[in-house]
Amino acid sequence: MKKLLLLLLAALIYTNLRAQHIDCDTRPTGKLIIFSQEQKDKIANAINAPFTVKIFVTVFADDDGSHRGATDENILRQIQNMANQYQPQNICFVLGGIRQVNNSDLNTHTKDTEAAEVLPFREPGFINIFIHNSLPGLNGTAYGIPNTYLSLSGGAIASLDNVSTLGHELGHCLGLYHTFETVDENGNSNKENVARAGACQNCATAGDVICDTPADDDGGVNAACVYIGGGKDACNVSYAPMTTNMMGYGSRPCRSIFTNGQGERMRTFLTTDPSLTPLVVQDIIYTPIFGNTTISSGTGYIFARDAVYVSDGSPNLTVNSTAVQFFQAKKVSLKSGTKFSPGTGGKVSVKSNPYCN
Repeated sequence: MKKLLLLLLAALIYTNLRAQHIDCDTRPTGKLIIFSQEQKDKIANAINAPFTVKIFVTVFADDDGSHRGATDENILRQIQNMANQYQPQNICFVLGGIRQVNNSDLNTHTKDTEAAEVLPFREPGFINIFIHNSLPGLNGTAYGIPNTYLSLSGGAIASLDNVSTLGHELGHCLGLYHTFETVDENGNSNKENVARAGACQNCATAGDVICDTPADDDGGVNAACVYIGGGKDACNVSYAPMTTNMMGYGSRPCRSIFTNGQGERMRTFLTTDPSLTPLVVQDIIYTPIFGNTTISSGTGYIFARDAVYVSDGSPNLTVNSTAVQFFQAKKVSLKSGTKFSPGTGGKVSVKSNPYCN
C-alpha cells in the first residue's frame, strides 16, 4: 500500500511538472532563421542601440461584458514584469493602450481553428497582445516566429507565480525559438548538443541557434528551479540547461533571464525584419515639423523613447474636435503655442512612459 501511494505521488508530481508544457505551442515552420556573423557585423551599431517597442493590449470579454479576460491591474503588473526581463537587453516598451472588446467567441479562443479571427482586432503599428478568458490547452501563443501579435490566457495574466509567459511569447514575436527546439536550419530533426567546441558542437545550427544558451532537452524543472531530466545528447553528454531562461519551459516562476545572445538576436530582428522595424520608436521626436498643424479627427500616437517636444520652435500644434491624440516618452515637453481643445469624442493624453529606464 505504501509503495502504491509513493507511486501515485510520483505520478502526480510528474503530471504537475509536465502540465507546464502547455505553456506555449509556438514553433518554427520550415527553415530556421540564422544570422551570420557577417550580417550582424554590418549592422553592429544599429543592433547595439537601445530599442523601444510599441505594444497594445486588447482584452476580450463575453458579449454582455462579463468574464473579462483580465483586469487592467493584472495586465499592467505583467507588463512591468516583462519590462524588467527585457531591460538588461536594452529593449523596453511603450504601451499604446488597453481596450476591451466584447466578443464571446474570441473570449474563448481555440488557436488551432480560430487563429485568423483575432486579425481584424489588431491595432496598426503595434505588437498586439490579445488576452482571452480561455485559451484551451495553452497559456499563450505567438502564432509564428517572428510575428506582430500574440494571445494569452487570462489565467496566465492573473497568476502571481507565472511572471514569464507574456515575456516568453513576446520573445517569439522578436525572433526567439525555444531553447529546446529540435530541428536544424533545414527543418530536419536535429537536437542541439551540449558541446560548445569540437566535433559535437552544433549550437549555431540546432536548438535555438544561439550558442550562449546551454543545450536543453526539455527534461523538466522542479519548483526549486533545478533540472530533473537527466537526459544525454547524441554525444552521450548530460544536459545541463539554463533553468531560468525565458525561452525554456521550466518552472514559470523561475524564468527571468535572456542571454546576451538572445538579446542580440531580438535586436537584430527589430533592425532587419520589415514587419517589426516600424514598431520601434525614435529616441526623440519634434512635432510638428512642417508649419503650424491642426489635428481635428482620427487617432494618433506620438511616442518616443527619450523625449517628445511639441511646438518646439516656430511651428505650433493644435488638437481639437473629435481627434484622439496620445503623447508618450520619458519626457513630453509642451511649449507655448500648443493648443489642446478636444470636443465631444475627442481626447488628448500626455504621459511619461514608466517602462523605459
